[in-house]
Amino acid sequence: MEVAELREQYMELMLNLVKDSDHPSSTILQQVEQSIVTPQDAAAYAEILMEKVQGKFPSHALLERIGRVITALEEAQARQAA
Repeated sequence: MEVAELREQYMELMLNLVKDSDHPSSTILQQVEQSIVTPQDAAAYAEILMEKVQGKFPSHALLERIGRVITALEEAQARQAA
């Protein structure tokens, strides 16, 4: 198995851990964020977090994480366009 394939499987595992948990731990969230390599991973992570904050009392910590991920995506797009 190639490294890229292992990384992809690992990212899928981590994203599923976040998705399947009602309240994912900050440790797991940090691990996911440190493992993000592609814009697709970042976008998938942001989408999962956005699902988590739907409701009457969204987590401010998750909202901040979403904002950081989106900012990182925007910066990556700007670098790519330059």
